[in-house]
Amino acid sequence: MLAPLRLSLPQRCAALLTLIGVLLASSETALSQDNADQLRVRALEQEGELILQEQKELQPMIAALEQGKEQLNVEEKSLQTETDAVRVGIEKHNLVVDEINEAVRKQQAECQSSEDAAVVDACNARAAALRGRSEAAAKDAAELSRRQKTLNERIARYNVAGTEWNKQSQESSVRLQPHQRDVDFWLSKVTEFLRSSSFAALAKKANSPEACEAEPLAQSAALAPSAAVERALECLRTLKDSMR
Repeated sequence: MLAPLRLSLPQRCAALLTLIGVLLASSETALSQDNADQLRVRALEQEGELILQEQKELQPMIAALEQGKEQLNVEEKSLQTETDAVRVGIEKHNLVVDEINEAVRKQQAECQSSEDAAVVDACNARAAALRGRSEAAAKDAAELSRRQKTLNERIARYNVAGTEWNKQSQESSVRLQPHQRDVDFWLSKVTEFLRSSSFAALAKKANSPEACEAEPLAQSAALAPSAAVERALECLRTLKDSMR
């Protein structure tokens, strides 16, 4: 039979101090981790605020480009509609002219000479009707010519506007592309943090705020960059406020 282990007072004190040391070390590790997580939240939040501020500064440029592009798209559709209409009008006009020319040839062949008053009257009536149709066709041709001239002028203005928009877009990309890289990099860091156990623990301590619910945050990827940044920042701000 083994005798019970008995520790002398110095031994018991030493064992207790060792246990306290282990507990203190564990507590310090936990505090260190908490501090690291808090610093990470604050750093991400500060970076996000800077990105959001830059987005606001770039917004007038972005809005102008988007508006210009939308105007070009609307004008392009309108020009295509008018181009199709003018083409169809020209095709119909040409058919009418061909019909009139054929009717004129037929009338001339059938009405070369006659002493019959009734035939002469009929031929004259046909000739008058053909002149009326020819005059109408001439007016139609003039209108089509006017529409075609206006259309060509609009196309020329559209091409100039498109060239100017492309120039502005290229100039703007010098600022927009680096900003977009910053947004993508920051969102990737936030996404990594949101998937971590540290985030889960902080969210739990903050009583699982609505701004940090998993589903809305997961949907951020489908949002426009500015909206995605805003949604992620809302969660980070809530976590930061809960740590005060």
